Amino acid sequence: MTGGPQLPFAPKVGSRGRGSRARPVPERPSLLAVLRLYRAVALVDRFLSPQLAGIGFNATRWHALTVLHHAKTALTMSELGDRLAVRPANLSGVVKILGRRGFAARRANVSDRRSAYVSITPRGRTFMKRRLPAHYAALEKTMSGLSDPERRRLADLLGRVAMPRNEAAGRIN
Repeated sequence: MTGGPQLPFAPKVGSRGRGSRARPVPERPSLLAVLRLYRAVALVDRFLSPQLAGIGFNATRWHALTVLHHAKTALTMSELGDRLAVRPANLSGVVKILGRRGFAARRANVSDRRSAYVSITPRGRTFMKRRLPAHYAALEKTMSGLSDPERRRLADLLGRVAMPRNEAAGRIN
């Protein structure tokens, strides 16, 4: 871990958090890993959510638009749901809101009437090109406690944790 700044509300490296009492560390490594993962997700969400709210987004809508922005082609609702780890039924409202704002478009899948394709619109691309630099800067600040090699290692490890889902979807995100 580098000596760079961390999230403003995260305890310093080696700190036991609030108060002087040491928190018990779970003996099971899988439990410890999951608890730390939950905490990290909550802290990152707490840090980024106000910035997203300031531009009218929540994390799920932003993540959906980001996935669509980076997709090479339109995605089925099922594919988008897999990449977001969200069920397509729960995704309908997200896509509907993105559509109302002119950022995403949904069209019928002519080869399978039960599914639909969703893609980013030109307005959505323009919006993302304007907003991504500030978002990337926020991500850099969020991850400033890790060096680039540590960030890559973390991404690799998290990808392995998500692997069973990604293998079922036929890809790694």
